[in-house]
Amino acid sequence: MALENILRRAFTLDQLIRQKNTGTVDEIAIKLQVSRRQVFNYLKVIRKIGKSCRFDPELQSYVYLEDQNQED
Repeated sequence: MALENILRRAFTLDQLIRQKNTGTVDEIAIKLQVSRRQVFNYLKVIRKIGKSCRFDPELQSYVYLEDQNQED
């Protein structure tokens, strides 16, 4: 059950980043029903698997860097 929740949240965060609809870390925490610290841990995991992302203040969302080939 715990692993299922972790994977579901990671998948949801990936979708939000692809849609450029994450909001701030506080908003992500609410959407995923986790703490701010856990959001940073999920972002760290995403980076460790080779997907570079950053917060875009204009969009108010995390975004994947465009210079990478992102598989859909």
